[in-house]
Amino acid sequence: MEFTPGLHVIYGESGVGKTNFIRQLIGLPFAGKTNFTLDVHAKPEPVQMILQNPENQIVSPTIKAELAFSLECFEKDNETIQARIKGLKKKLLFSTDWNRHPITLSGGEKELLNIVTGFSTPAKLIVIDDGLSFLNERYKQEIVDQIKKEINQNNLIVLWFTSEYSDLRFGHTANELTLSSFANIESYRSLQYPKSKMKPGRMSVTSENLTFGYDNIPLLKKVTMRGKNIRSLGLIGLNGSGKTTLAAIMLGLLKPSEGRLKIDLGTNSEPAIGYLDQFPERLLGADTLSNFLVDLEKEGKLVPAKRVQCLKTLLNYQVNWNLIKDRYALDIPWSALRLALIIILTHCEYDILILDEPTFGLGWEQRLILYRYLHKILLNKHLIIVSHDNEFVNYCCDFIFSLDDQSLIRKEKVYLG
Repeated sequence: MEFTPGLHVIYGESGVGKTNFIRQLIGLPFAGKTNFTLDVHAKPEPVQMILQNPENQIVSPTIKAELAFSLECFEKDNETIQARIKGLKKKLLFSTDWNRHPITLSGGEKELLNIVTGFSTPAKLIVIDDGLSFLNERYKQEIVDQIKKEINQNNLIVLWFTSEYSDLRFGHTANELTLSSFANIESYRSLQYPKSKMKPGRMSVTSENLTFGYDNIPLLKKVTMRGKNIRSLGLIGLNGSGKTTLAAIMLGLLKPSEGRLKIDLGTNSEPAIGYLDQFPERLLGADTLSNFLVDLEKEGKLVPAKRVQCLKTLLNYQVNWNLIKDRYALDIPWSALRLALIIILTHCEYDILILDEPTFGLGWEQRLILYRYLHKILLNKHLIIVSHDNEFVNYCCDFIFSLDDQSLIRKEKVYLG
């Protein structure tokens, strides 16, 4: 294979070896097993890699310092650095307090920050490891336009490895990596989820003038929503619009500065709500999945009969429990960890599950697996899905709330299955 200056999009399901390919390409060691090796005859230098987990690339305590960090590695003149920082701020697609800590940004905003800083280096080859998968459609198009402009101005080679099949449309070339091949795609098909009807729900969600922010940085402003008879609620909006913040308030992890929010299922008791973070390793910390199951049992969230059923379900949905149960979260591929945790949580004594960016890192076949699984659990459970993946939300939810214009849409026909 040979890559000339341009944007080369390489699609692959999770687990086919995209990260292994990247690490071999740029000369980094790879600890896991591999089903292929690369013989690199020539590559331009220097090389810049943009990581899949956006939190792993951020090193500075403020956004401004993060923008300056990569510049300071190659430039010593302070006036030049300050002038370039102003230019980078304009490329970020969002405006904020530049002294804000990057950890408070949304997943998509972190990705934008990493893309902008990555392209501020004098690299000739830039490799992106699923580094745009938190972005909504609008921001993804805008940042791809920026990338193509950088390619034209600086004669760059950009290899964008992605688990989103629809990203193939952005590239100057489209390619697919599988377990057995690497091939150019001349044309790619339109993919759609299968259809069936959704069972009506009992969930009601009401918010009145809900307001929240960090250190004078408003994230939610007087959010008002009234919905009832919900089976599955989708929360959508631009990156940084407050989707994850709203989910944290629903869960009780954050308290609004103004207003109120109530979720109920029409019973006299408060519903038990479970939550899967958009960064699933946070749920485990420095622990293993096996110990996580033990903790859930101790807390009465996972009864013994459901534990047996849960392990059978993991196997049925192509999750090798014996392979991942004693590994730490950071050592498990994101897709496997995410799907395993969703299956585990759906077997627990939770009435409502909040899933934050459940499709991140999943290829099309894996999204179908998740999609069909959610169809089954929605017979008895209720869901709140936080996602930039509007197509997935559109098929999985009978109500959709957009934080961009605070509109709640009840779908007349909902398809799932």
